[in-house]
Amino acid sequence: MIWGDDNTALAYERWYKTRSIRTHLLTPGGDLETALAEGNGPCCGRKADPSQAEALNRLLIDVKNWEDRYNDPGTILTMMNERGKPVIRLVYPEGNNPADGSETVEPSFLVQCPGASDEGDMPYLAVMDTIEAKQQIVWRSKPPLLENALNILESDEETGLPKRLLLKRESPEENPNLFIAELPEDLFENGEPQITQALTAFPHPALELKDVKRKIVTYEREDGVKLNASLFVPAGYDAARDGPLKMFMWAYPREFKSATFAGQMRDSPLRFNRLARTPLYWLTRGYAILDGPLMPVIGEGDTEPNDTYVEQLVSSAKAAVDYVVKEGIAKRCVPRRILSKPVLDPACFLCRV
Repeated sequence: MIWGDDNTALAYERWYKTRSIRTHLLTPGGDLETALAEGNGPCCGRKADPSQAEALNRLLIDVKNWEDRYNDPGTILTMMNERGKPVIRLVYPEGNNPADGSETVEPSFLVQCPGASDEGDMPYLAVMDTIEAKQQIVWRSKPPLLENALNILESDEETGLPKRLLLKRESPEENPNLFIAELPEDLFENGEPQITQALTAFPHPALELKDVKRKIVTYEREDGVKLNASLFVPAGYDAARDGPLKMFMWAYPREFKSATFAGQMRDSPLRFNRLARTPLYWLTRGYAILDGPLMPVIGEGDTEPNDTYVEQLVSSAKAAVDYVVKEGIAKRCVPRRILSKPVLDPACFLCRV
C-alpha cells in the first residue's frame, strides 16, 4: 500500500499463480460506515466506473497477466515527502490543486511505461485519471534515439505536471548520457521537448566495436511459439559474400504461463550495444553472437513449466540454431546436434545455455 493524501491511497494485490496484479484506489479519509452500507468496503472488488468516483475503495487497474508487456499500464510514480517517505505523485491537469486552498478535485497520477510493442520499447510518461484509468501521454521516446525519463526535476506549481526531466539518451552507437529536457507548455499537444543541458559526455568505451551491426531477429520453434534474439555480426560482414561465421550463443531460460506473451519483444533495437554482459569482444575475432535468444519454458493452465523443461529448452535452442544456419550466418558443427559445452573447433558454435 502507498499513500497519496487523506483522500487518495493505493493498495496492490499480486497473485503469482495467474501472474495478475490488481490496484485498488482507496479514500482513507472517507466515511467508512457509509461505504460499508453501500457495499464499497475495503475488500470489495469494484471495477473502475465513473459513477463510483466517490466509493471508498474501487478497482482501478486490473492486470490479468503481467507477462503481457504490450498492455503494461505502467508504474504509478511516487515522490519523497517532507519526511523523506515515498508518496504518490498527484497531479491536477485542470488546475485547482487543493494545496492552494481551492475546492478539492479528483487528482490524477503520473505513470511511466516501457511502451513495449513488436517494434521494441518506446518509453513514455502519461497522466492517468483516477476514474477510468485512461492515459494521456505527455512525453515519449522517439527514434532514432532511445530515451528514458530518470527523474522529474521541476513541476508546475498549480497542476503538478512535469516541466523539466532528467533524461538518459542512447543509440546503438552512442553511449548512454544524461540530459536535462524542458517540456512544452501544453503537454497534450505533442510538442517537442527541448534539450537545454548535457550533463555527461561519456565516450564509446570500445571504438573497435562501434560499427558492429546488431539486429533483433524473430523466428519460431517447433510448437509455434514465437522467439526473438539480438544478432551481432562484425562490422562490414555480409553473409552472402563472407559465408558462415563462428558463433557464440548466450542465453538463459525463463518460465511463462502464456505462450502468446512469451514471444513478445523485450528489448529495443535502439539500445546501446553494451559490453559488460555479453562476449561482444569476440566480434573483433570474427565471431557472430546471438545474444539472449528467448528460451521460454511455458506451463499454461494447470501445467507447470518444469513439467517439460528439458524438452522446451532443447526446442528453443534448436530453433535458434536452425535460424542462423538457414540465414547462412553460421553452420552446424555436428549435423542435427546442439552443443551444450564450449568447443574449440573453429567451425562450431560456442554455446552457453
